[in-house]
Amino acid sequence: MTPASAAGIGAGVGLALTFPALGLAAMWAGMGPGSFLVARLCFPVALLATPLTGGEIGMLSLIVAALQMPIEGALIGTAVALRQPLGTFAVVSAHALAVALCSGLSAFS
Repeated sequence: MTPASAAGIGAGVGLALTFPALGLAAMWAGMGPGSFLVARLCFPVALLATPLTGGEIGMLSLIVAALQMPIEGALIGTAVALRQPLGTFAVVSAHALAVALCSGLSAFS
């Protein structure tokens, strides 16, 4: 498999996961326990963008959330196709670091 096709497959998988995860995060935050836990776990980069939108989850955060999983999927797909486990580790580590950082935001505890 070429890196380009693996990136496309990874992006497609990320896109397929994005919208159910967005729905679950919205339901968890607004209708259920009133917690941003799912949003922090699935879309930490989007929550880290909230200071740019006045501390609210605005259009910029939604765009970042919609792009985050497809981009991560494309990067992981490329790393797998190139047989570079360090690339996959880097993407997963960056996501975990973003989760840790956004967990420190008091607005989304």
